[in-house]
Amino acid sequence: MLKKFIVTCVVIITASNTLAQNSSMSYANFSVSKNKIGGEISAVSNTFGISLPLNDTLFMTASFEDSESDNDNIKLDGIQFGLGHIITLNDVTDFVSYVGFGTNTADFDTEDISADIDTRIINLGVRAQVAENTEIQFFVSNTDIDIDAQGNIDFYYESGENTSIDFNVAHYYSDNIALITGIAFDRQGEDINFGLRFDL
Repeated sequence: MLKKFIVTCVVIITASNTLAQNSSMSYANFSVSKNKIGGEISAVSNTFGISLPLNDTLFMTASFEDSESDNDNIKLDGIQFGLGHIITLNDVTDFVSYVGFGTNTADFDTEDISADIDTRIINLGVRAQVAENTEIQFFVSNTDIDIDAQGNIDFYYESGENTSIDFNVAHYYSDNIALITGIAFDRQGEDINFGLRFDL
């Protein structure tokens, strides 16, 4: 999985050298969000993330996630790192591709066991400034999940590939602070999220 991640990063960096354009949107920000995860075993997660531009077409991300199932039996924490590429389509629209790699640890109180979870994420989508203070985001995400645990466990993630459709709206209440609300649909059900983004 890590090898695929590195190869994809190299491809994105190579492409950025031939498709260099300036975007009008900011890719330097800090964000905090809460996500309600649906499915047979539902959970709530808190995420803290940062995004920093590397040049006009590349940006990198890092995030920390802390989540807990609704019945308090499962607790998860982990980190994710990623690399994104920007293609400016017009003055108000960017096409964004992103690849990320995450590692997490889940603790199961009832079974007294834990699991290591590795994820590889590929996102493709658009960011569009539809009004002076409003931005919409539409992404298709493919996640490859690898769960390493002893015994059979019930978890709100499953090993294997999972594809989701994500839609977010960011509304700026000041020059650099936006309220973000969104919804995502995948094979597990639907996730609802909201948070704040602070442009740097």
